[in-house]
Amino acid sequence: TKQHMSVIKLQFASNNIRRVRFEERPTFEEFVTFLEERYPQLYQPSSVLTYIDEDNDRIIVSTQEEWAEMFNATFGNIKLHIDTEQARFGLIRVPLGRESPLFLRRCSLNLAGSPFNMNKRAMVLHLHQLALNCFETKEYTEGIGHLNDLLNISPNDPIAQYNLACLEALVGNVEEAVGFLSRCVAAGYCNVDHMIGDSDLDNIKHTAEFEEIVKNLGSDWRYQKEPANETVTLELIPNENNPKIEENDAPIIEDVDPVEEYHQWGQELKVLNEMGFQNTEHLVQLLERFEGDLSATISEALQFNTR
Repeated sequence: TKQHMSVIKLQFASNNIRRVRFEERPTFEEFVTFLEERYPQLYQPSSVLTYIDEDNDRIIVSTQEEWAEMFNATFGNIKLHIDTEQARFGLIRVPLGRESPLFLRRCSLNLAGSPFNMNKRAMVLHLHQLALNCFETKEYTEGIGHLNDLLNISPNDPIAQYNLACLEALVGNVEEAVGFLSRCVAAGYCNVDHMIGDSDLDNIKHTAEFEEIVKNLGSDWRYQKEPANETVTLELIPNENNPKIEENDAPIIEDVDPVEEYHQWGQELKVLNEMGFQNTEHLVQLLERFEGDLSATISEALQFNTR
């Protein structure tokens, strides 16, 4: 049953507080839908809603029961904190059928035409991991499908948009790649150094659009065509103290992978580096803390980057 009028303060950041009024108290599902439609740039699928109770504890709200208790605990004087980089394990209603995400159809869920509740954040993370696997196996078209499914659920995910730009570039779709790269920057992606050094984007670095994107991110980088490879022959000349240099005496130079120092998490670090995370020592600490759980590491790393 609908309740009486409600006024709620929404704190998206320390300097971004909104006040909204509802003539009738919405349900939790109605309120989440309101946030998604009214504040698409501020509220994300990963957002977590919290309030401070009378004991000065921060309480998470993720269900209808917790939503109703919030009104009782605060006597209607509500200030909701909306943290955009923490995981809110809420439910998303996905109508299964012809237009359903590819991931759901592959799950062989024989519920076509009826709604199905599924963990939204878990779906996003799962689809992203499937796409990252496609980079390793070079199944780029498959990865594009996974990330398009992800963006159907979370259209403003900057990391998904960046990785989709990489996959489109790898298969030669220049226009699509540039488009997704522009979208990821508009959604908040700003690691221009990683972007410039990312070989997955080599197929679009010659374009004026790519140069404009990196310029808008504060870089003066310019595309330069690499010179043709030239063969150079080096001759070893003996000296008085060492009149003859044997082939086996030549110094051995080994290439050392910078992540080898952390060989336990080498694979995980490569995945995180490809996503734009570069602080290796901090990432290793997070991987050790979460025992190699990539999803938890990504969520904590995103939260650290916004502090």
